[in-house]
Amino acid sequence: MLIIPTISALSPYLSVLMCLHVMGVRRDLNNLSGQQLLIIAFISALVSALFHSGYFYYKDLPVYFLSMLGGDFLGSVVVLYTVKALLNRFSQTQTARD
Repeated sequence: MLIIPTISALSPYLSVLMCLHVMGVRRDLNNLSGQQLLIIAFISALVSALFHSGYFYYKDLPVYFLSMLGGDFLGSVVVLYTVKALLNRFSQTQTARD
């Protein structure tokens, strides 16, 4: 079954695309703020937890919505802020070379 991996991949991807569009973030992400990263992480975690919980409920499996929401949010924050820090570092290195 590819339903759970599909939910795991598509829900954060679609959430991030929607958030970036609604927030008016440029394609190069230069105007992305820390507050916007938190909002994106939360929306992404919320959508993922809702889709997973809906599928688990439909299949009569245990639903742990709050645990999934918390874990997805914290994981997203760690990943997003790590990537942002690396991009900032890379950007500064490139600027120094130019």
